[in-house]
Amino acid sequence: APRRAPGTSPAPRQPSSSRTPALLRRLPRLRRRPGNGSDPLGERARRAAHDTPLLTDDLALVDAELVPAFRTSDELALAAQNRWARRELGLLVLSAMLVVATSIQAAVANEAWPGVLVAALGGVSSVLSNAAKSADARGVFLRHRQEAERLRSLVWTSLSVGATAPVLRRERALERQVAMIRLETAEGSSQGPQTQSRPDPELASDGSTLLGRSSPDPRSEQLLTLYRHGRLEAQRDWYLARQQEFELAERQGTRLRTGLLVVATILGALGPAVEPEIRPWLGVAATAATAVSAVITGWMRLQAFDVRAHLYELTAARLSVADTERPVVPEPLAVQTHISRCEDVVLAEHGLWSEQTPRAAREVPIAPSPALHKPD
Repeated sequence: APRRAPGTSPAPRQPSSSRTPALLRRLPRLRRRPGNGSDPLGERARRAAHDTPLLTDDLALVDAELVPAFRTSDELALAAQNRWARRELGLLVLSAMLVVATSIQAAVANEAWPGVLVAALGGVSSVLSNAAKSADARGVFLRHRQEAERLRSLVWTSLSVGATAPVLRRERALERQVAMIRLETAEGSSQGPQTQSRPDPELASDGSTLLGRSSPDPRSEQLLTLYRHGRLEAQRDWYLARQQEFELAERQGTRLRTGLLVVATILGALGPAVEPEIRPWLGVAATAATAVSAVITGWMRLQAFDVRAHLYELTAARLSVADTERPVVPEPLAVQTHISRCEDVVLAEHGLWSEQTPRAAREVPIAPSPALHKPD
């Protein structure tokens, strides 16, 4: 979307601090190369995991059962997201070029090539528009994004379940949960906030004694520390950084499109004051400025910078509140409940973000008055 889907989104890490304007950082790639595979734990949690020896076996089970499934869903989501954004942006640019070409055709009515250019651009736009309607890249992107985020949450909620069940039974339970998430994705039933916070029946029966403790548990204490610093704080920092980036992108886009519309207005006002031979080309320039402004507007609508910035701010605030509600006594059941509630907040944000992702953002720029194209 970004390179990665928001919101509820990719492995928590800071958005790029490159010198690329914030408005352009989410531009799709013409050809996206498969990544090396993201880590559902996140970089910060993976580093901190070295200090949690009591979770070593549980993390190994997560790496074996959940990480490959997450990477598959994440890669499919990113590829579909790139296709969707590339098509929508391509249609925006083609629409702008078509309007500019029409303006050129009016400016040089005695030439044949502008008509050929208009026909060619119109044909390409029609083909691409029909292809975009027939291929549901947006739907594929959102389904796999939801699946990946549910698997990411499953990593943490599975760690919060008591570890007294035999390894083979725990492996089978995770396999079943991954399979159920994939089935719900295929059925299209994974809508709205969902978590895997409830222990699998097979694990709950063997882990009931562990879950019933009311005294501090060393394993739960290590897990709570790892979750707080490796997941909760990292995710909150990611939301705040993305909020700042999107607010900056919204400001940059607003200023740029306003400036282009001012330029178009000035060019239109200069029309009567210039030579008749130059006047049509002032109209073409004004049309081009208006068209670029419309492309920027469409891109901002497609990314929903303002809406998503507010959503990220809100979720970061909710995670801060959830952090203050962490259990004082790190016993297994309290830690499991805390992690489940925090994951509910994250997945709820992703559900809202998915609803805010528009199907399209295509706008046909409005050309300046035809009078600008006609010499006196």
